[in-house]
Amino acid sequence: MVAVAARRAPRVVEIPPDCVRRTPTPTSRTSQPREATLTTFSDFALPTPLVERLPSQGIAPPFPIQSASLPDTLAGSDVLGRGRTGSGKTLAFSLPVVTRLATSAARAAAEGRPRRRSARPRALVLCPTRELANQINATMEPLAKELGLVTTTVFGGVAQS
Repeated sequence: MVAVAARRAPRVVEIPPDCVRRTPTPTSRTSQPREATLTTFSDFALPTPLVERLPSQGIAPPFPIQSASLPDTLAGSDVLGRGRTGSGKTLAFSLPVVTRLATSAARAAAEGRPRRRSARPRALVLCPTRELANQINATMEPLAKELGLVTTTVFGGVAQS
């Protein structure tokens, strides 16, 4: 069991059911509208290889949930996002995970600290079904590979042979 204690309550990002790809309208913790100025992936603090890869996969501009959550998640804040299927939630959490892992590895190398052992996981994504686990991995794996990271999917309920 893993327990995580948040430093403060996560910001809630909820996308209306009829909003799948619309002009971003992020909200603040108090649910008051704030200026929507981040309209492309290059507006965020994402590594250049990711910014270049996303349009080649047909992912541009950012979905509303991505525009609303990426500034906070890239800064290390907790965010709770809710949205319908196809609203961009998986990419909204995958981009910050791979970005933060890649930048922490680069920072460690720059400081002369030894490279982490590859046998230890650095991030864990929990989901309720193996289908969803495979779907999340299909989204996250190309992003991770672009930054020199490796992903693995582990789930139960199948024979080991």
